[in-house]
Amino acid sequence: MAAVLPEEMHQEARPPVATHVAPPSGRVGRPSMFIRPLIAPVRLAKAAPFGAPGDRRQFDVRHIYVRRYWTALLGPAAIADLLRLAQAAKDGKRLRLPHTMPTLLTEDLVVRLAETRYGVPVSVKELDRRQLGRLSPALRRQAARYGS
Repeated sequence: MAAVLPEEMHQEARPPVATHVAPPSGRVGRPSMFIRPLIAPVRLAKAAPFGAPGDRRQFDVRHIYVRRYWTALLGPAAIADLLRLAQAAKDGKRLRLPHTMPTLLTEDLVVRLAETRYGVPVSVKELDRRQLGRLSPALRRQAARYGS
């Protein structure tokens, strides 16, 4: 059963919009409205996070450990962007700055080398205690079994 509106109500269904008001100066709008700058990812031989070597085990960025546990920690978009960056660095190609770059930089999965150059590691270290604490208990147990 469908409800039918009287003709006069249908015309007033949307609130009035002020068309004479100019938008404020500066950058206005969603980040996805603007073209992101091109960046040049570079392969790094060091693992990320960039700490002392031998602290923790290292996994290739495409390894199932990274896809399962780092994805649970940071979300699928961040890990997909990490994989894209790693592939672009391997191929020597440029790509658009990912939306998740702040997350990757915060977690030390990528390092900024210059304004448009970012270092991408060939391997990623296993999660530390702080990071493991942010996972669900079931994933924490799986990660502990994975490390042994």
